Amino acid sequence: MWIVGTGPIGGGRAGERDRARLAAALQRALERDVEVRAAVTYSELLDWVGAREVHLAWLGPALFVQAQARFGVDALVRSERDGTQSFRGALFVREDSPRRTPEDLRGAKVAWVDPDSCSGFLFPRLAMSKRGLDPDTTFDVPRILGSHEAVVRAVAEGVADVGATFVELRRADDPRSEIVRAGWSGGPCPMRAVLLTEPIPSDVVVATRAVDPAMRAVLTRGLERLGGDPDGRAVLAQMFQADRLCRVAAEDYSAVRTALRAAGVRL
Repeated sequence: MWIVGTGPIGGGRAGERDRARLAAALQRALERDVEVRAAVTYSELLDWVGAREVHLAWLGPALFVQAQARFGVDALVRSERDGTQSFRGALFVREDSPRRTPEDLRGAKVAWVDPDSCSGFLFPRLAMSKRGLDPDTTFDVPRILGSHEAVVRAVAEGVADVGATFVELRRADDPRSEIVRAGWSGGPCPMRAVLLTEPIPSDVVVATRAVDPAMRAVLTRGLERLGGDPDGRAVLAQMFQADRLCRVAAEDYSAVRTALRAAGVRL
């Protein structure tokens, strides 16, 4: 049995069906029994990787960089959507909010996803710092809510004035391009971005030290086939906003290392 770990996305009873679909698709692609486990927090997932409690793990870019530095994991594939292997972070407000610029966010109640989330914490904070705004003193009543859905809900309900999440642009290299998808897409009320970050490289599937090195090429080919399976492609889109998985180069994640170091994380 191969154990595949994910973060909080797809967690709990609500995500049980998605995890089962992902396990079935992976089982066909990898030609072996698969169980998908969702960690309660990103730090728990990182602990699983270090303890070799999972064979494969779907890691956000910040977790991948940390796992590579601490545990020597191997990146097998990265996610791709609409031909793009990157996304951005954003600070967003309700459409009816009077706050329109990053400078307008002084004194705002902010909702973050997780300290290990690139789009939901690290890159928006770095983008603010580059504008001369200290994220630790600009905001009032910061909250760590654990998921993008929880952040969107907090802003929609007025629990937070501003939140951090991911966005995808029609032209990935142009920050002025139209936002085609965001953490608030399909949410309870209209939102708009007040700050976009630099591009963030996409999520990575890694092999932990529980996997024999001789198996890694086989696993890579199997994961690449996942996007060609109709149900596999559907569950990739549902759980990870991805169309397919493709080869990855660790050097593509240098911007993530910079963001982590700016946050005081030792690598």
